[in-house]
Amino acid sequence: MFKYLLWASTFLLCLNGGVARAEEDFESQPQKSASKQIEENYNNWKNKVSAKLLDNCKAQNIDIYAPQCDFSSNMAYGDAIVPIPADNYKWVDARSLAYTEALVNAYTKVAQEQSTSNQVETIKELIDDQTPLETDALKVKSQAEALWNKVLALTGGILDKKLEEVGINPEQYNAASEEKKKTLLKNAITVKSTTKALADTSGLVPVQTFEGNDGNGNYAVRVVVAKSPKRIALVKSMLKNGSNIPPIPNKKSSKTIEQQVVVPEDVLFNQFGVRLIYDPEGYPVLVAFGQAGVANSGSEAMKAIKLESARSLAKTNARNALTNLLRSSTVFKSVVSQVSNSSSEMKLIAGNEGITEEMIENVDVTNSLNEKSTTKSQISNFAGIRELHSWSYTHPKLGHEVVGVILMWSPKTAAYAKGMKSATASTNNNTVDNYNPENAGVQRGLELDDYDF
Repeated sequence: MFKYLLWASTFLLCLNGGVARAEEDFESQPQKSASKQIEENYNNWKNKVSAKLLDNCKAQNIDIYAPQCDFSSNMAYGDAIVPIPADNYKWVDARSLAYTEALVNAYTKVAQEQSTSNQVETIKELIDDQTPLETDALKVKSQAEALWNKVLALTGGILDKKLEEVGINPEQYNAASEEKKKTLLKNAITVKSTTKALADTSGLVPVQTFEGNDGNGNYAVRVVVAKSPKRIALVKSMLKNGSNIPPIPNKKSSKTIEQQVVVPEDVLFNQFGVRLIYDPEGYPVLVAFGQAGVANSGSEAMKAIKLESARSLAKTNARNALTNLLRSSTVFKSVVSQVSNSSSEMKLIAGNEGITEEMIENVDVTNSLNEKSTTKSQISNFAGIRELHSWSYTHPKLGHEVVGVILMWSPKTAAYAKGMKSATASTNNNTVDNYNPENAGVQRGLELDDYDF
């Protein structure tokens, strides 16, 4: 019995020690950054989408080496970092802007692919100068300094007081010296490149978004857009033709638009930008997602105002995303300088103690980067944008309150808006129904409409 207890105790100690070492090994492993986690998840998704592209091409008897079967020919992505940590109450809006930044970065890639101008200037400089520095002037300066110091010694602090009166530090004045410097040897190369791009970036539909965090409140995002000519042409035709876009029979969905996009709030929290989907009749539909954070402070009246303001911002974000998709252009400019410099300089310094010589050697490689991307978007008199759904959500861990709005557009909503605009007065009069008070807690107004649409 004693041997059994001893064996059991030893086994438990070994087991606990193994668990402790496993925990130590886990803790010692470096935490992956938010961007690194996105990269890994993106690559897994890319492999699955690439397989779907090949399957679609095989089903339609399209050459698998055609551009429409290649992932990189049809997709582009942009990245961005959420600049503030997740515990900041402004994080929700910063996160939304990060998605916009990532989208613009994707636009920039596509713009450069369509139209790139690049100019490179390379400067090579070589110096080998062994001629001595002229020291006569410095010697005179040094001798004058020595004589002047003797005069100062005789006058005591009178000069210091005068210097202080005019705002000069006597110590700095006394320490002032004159120097001469020349380059003896220099081997340097400078490369300056200027890249420009200007392109129409309309029709780039986002197909997926990624968000990663490192567990310490730092977040990164990635937005993937479709750049296939067929998809771009469809979106541009929506802007041009409006309600005249015909349905596509083989695109019919088994679900209504609401069933496809009105999903739980924790899912909507991760939806940004515009998606292209199809309704049960095969009509193409653009669905735009926008969201904003609600500052939870102040009185109930102030909270109500902030909530209304947040909903307006969320709707604006959704509308902006739709505008970017329908008609936008992107300008990009990048100036990059690279310098490699190896030099040897001589410096002669004339001071109170005479002339001193100093040799300075420098070996360095430096880079500078200045990039700017500008995306401008505008639509005018575009009919048919409708609010489909609004939602609110409180993040279970961060505690942030978020509100969101979903906008939609389709040829059918465009036709309906056109009908409202051209509607004329009717001779039929509406009748008032009986008053029906609502159950406790909510009151309803009079039913004045006959709902005959």
